[in-house]
This record gives sequence, structure tokens and C-alpha cells, in this order.
Amino acid sequence: MKAWITKIKSIFKKNTKSKSKIIVLCGLVVLIILGVVALLLLPKGNNSKGFYQELKKLKFKDLKESFICSDLKKSKNSLMATRKYSIIAINGEVYDIAFNRKFENGENCQKRGFDTKITSYIDNVVVGQNNKFYSVYENLAEKEMSFDYDIKDIIQKSYQFILKKDGNIYFQENPTDTTFKVKYKKSDFSGKINSIGIINSDYTENEERKIVVLTDKAVYYTKATNKEKCKEFADVKCDYVLIKDKLLTKNRKHILYVDDTILITKDGKVLYTGNYFDQ
Repeated sequence: MKAWITKIKSIFKKNTKSKSKIIVLCGLVVLIILGVVALLLLPKGNNSKGFYQELKKLKFKDLKESFICSDLKKSKNSLMATRKYSIIAINGEVYDIAFNRKFENGENCQKRGFDTKITSYIDNVVVGQNNKFYSVYENLAEKEMSFDYDIKDIIQKSYQFILKKDGNIYFQENPTDTTFKVKYKKSDFSGKINSIGIINSDYTENEERKIVVLTDKAVYYTKATNKEKCKEFADVKCDYVLIKDKLLTKNRKHILYVDDTILITKDGKVLYTGNYFDQ
């Protein structure tokens, strides 16, 4: 190696033409290396159509309408509510969503003039940067509210589950609890958590609700290991495990959003998830 370095140095001293040739050659080598790296990093073909067909086989129901929302597609920081009244907070800005028709801008989302940025989503109420509360189900009308627990570190709270800024998911055992216990640690997930979706369709009174968790790298959901027994007997609590969904995680790059109701692909397809997470 030292001999090669000495040789190159001697060439540089002897001949400026050789020096120029070496610079050009080095530049070409660098370009070739960058090209190879880029090829390795590119997705191995466009598998979005294959993913869509797999979802259809699994009884995901196609909404038929395409979903276009350029700002959501680009955003890495969004909160979404899809029940009854649909909104997205993209980087704190409020957008309305329509799945069955487009707005005048030609997209399924439209930015709304709103006098504050949204910082968190707590049980169908969004919290503004101005520390005021707005009801999702009442067209974001301002609402007088107070909480017995500290909300400053909460990103999202849905029923008993709370996602905090530290990346952990907490659990509220009883509605009167003012402090929460860690349910799932940040280290239990691959990537940063984007959202929590509550699975309501398979809920019974003696069990906590199940959840769907979307991170920037994977999709998870919880499943009861003793489902039949805990559904049959009132005194038997369900034992839950956190499952990393293989199909959805494999195709995470094609998923814009998912909860227990809908899945939106990045190329604009909207599908109802049905009972996929209840199995």
C-alpha cells in the first residue's frame, strides 16, 4: 500500500498531465461507487401492486376511490382521526379529509384556516399550542375541559392507551387514575411510533381494548393469547402479546396510514381492514 502511495506521489511530481488523468480516474471511480450504492438502496422493483393484491386476498375491502393528499405523503409528523369527523394535523396544521370525494384543490385533504397549531390528540379532543381544547366530533369547536392528569407530555391518548413524547406507550388501568404505567416500552418497537389505533370491534367489558401501532418502520397489533377463555368468563382477564405484522411491516414503505378501520397506501388506495386485526 505504501509503495502505491509513493508511486502516485512521484507521478504527481513528474507530470501534470498524469496528475490530471489520475484526478479524472479517481472521479470516475467515485461516481461508479456512488452509482452502485444508489442501485443497492433503490427498492427492488415496485411491489405496491403485489401488496394491493395480497390485501384483497385477505378480504380488505377496496373503497374504489383514490386518496390524494400530497402534504400527508410528505409529512413525517402527523396525527389522524378518521371516525365520524375526519381531520389530520400535519406538523401541527389542521387539514380536513374526505375519502369519498375531493375538495376543490383536486385532493382528498384541504388545509383549514386555524388559529393555533395542534400539539396532541386526547380522546377525540385536540389540544392547541395555545393550550385550548377543540372537539373533533363537533367540527373542532372550542371546548372547555380540564384533566386530572398531566397532559403536557402526551402526544396521543385513546381510551386507556397513552403515547408520550418519550416514545413509550402507557396504560390507564382505571378512568380515575392520574398516573399511568408503562405498557409497552420504546424498545419493544422498531422505529418511531407514528400513531395508535384502537381495535373496538372485538372488545368485551372484562378486557382492555386491543391496539394497532404504526411506526415509521413497522406495523404492530396486540392479540389475546387466551381469547376464547377471557371472552367466556367474566373473571378471566385477557393475556396480551404484541405482534409485529409480517405482511404490513414488509410493505411498510407502501403504507401511508393504518388503523383498525382503514389502510391507505402511498399510491392512493383506501381499503377497509375488516376483521384483519381481530384474528
